[in-house]
Amino acid sequence: MMITLHQKLLISNLFLLFLVGCSITPGKNPSTIEWDPVNLSNAGCPDISGVYSDKKRILVSQFTIESFPGRERKYRLTRYKPIPFKKVEATKRAMPGQRFSEDDKTYTYSDYSDFYKNSQIVIRQTMDALTLQLKGEDKQMYEEYHVPLALPEIGCTDGKIVVRKISASYGGEGALGSAYATETRIRKISDGSLEVEKRTRNWYYSTRGLLGIGADGYASGSEPRRSEALLIFPMIEGVAPSNRP
Repeated sequence: MMITLHQKLLISNLFLLFLVGCSITPGKNPSTIEWDPVNLSNAGCPDISGVYSDKKRILVSQFTIESFPGRERKYRLTRYKPIPFKKVEATKRAMPGQRFSEDDKTYTYSDYSDFYKNSQIVIRQTMDALTLQLKGEDKQMYEEYHVPLALPEIGCTDGKIVVRKISASYGGEGALGSAYATETRIRKISDGSLEVEKRTRNWYYSTRGLLGIGADGYASGSEPRRSEALLIFPMIEGVAPSNRP
């Protein structure tokens, strides 16, 4: 795949992302993303095998990684059955001054919520890989994800599985684009549920700046922002860890 000059400039500027505590300004230019720790180990990884509830359809995405910038999958996906859905008709929301004709006021979309509210994610962990299986209320397997543990973006520290990702969205000419570095730390807590900590740094750039209009390719007030989230996925079946807070 051919990488455009725009994308090359973005890649070179991705090193302005930090995942440690300090905040950086557009004027700084560190040579690497400062992960903490810098390198991950495959030793001492906790076993997170079990069956978990995932009504919001976000557990699998904590583990799946795509290469940057090519977005090639670094996991294997096998689809066994189509996920059932229902068609829902909804009314379009008009913007100020916008009008729809009588034949164009509604649209239909596919609603998968009935399936996912009763679905399960089965995680099977070996020395080499994590396998995540999406099963429905009928206990049938619909999708299976195979994630190698040998990837440099995956490892363990402090008794947690760590997954690191870099991604970006490219804005059109004169529009804002954004880049992200995310670290996810996963462990089982005392009741067997999965605890997922997400730490994200993101920054925004303007193509006008990259073309020489504006300072350093940054939109006004675009210092990297930090966000953190804590997610809990209840265990349905499995073994709860002992002596774990």
